Amino acid sequence: MTIVLAVTQVIMLNTYSTSGEKLTTLQQELNTLDAENIRLSQHIASSSAIANISAKAQGYGLVKTALPLSLSSPLPVAIGHELRL
Repeated sequence: MTIVLAVTQVIMLNTYSTSGEKLTTLQQELNTLDAENIRLSQHIASSSAIANISAKAQGYGLVKTALPLSLSSPLPVAIGHELRL
């Protein structure tokens, strides 16, 4: 009986040590992915900054217009009027 318990304990300890190694590897991978996520978030924030977008637009030859066009203002469209043929 003692031998069976000793063998069972060795098997369980071996399983736990293997699981610990896997847990350590997964934790390292998680830390690496977290660092990459932070770096990418910072890159997105800097790329979407107005100054950066404006500089890229000027580089493409776009110019700032004096009279902006608003898409939210109502446009003269024949909606709600009776169709005449």
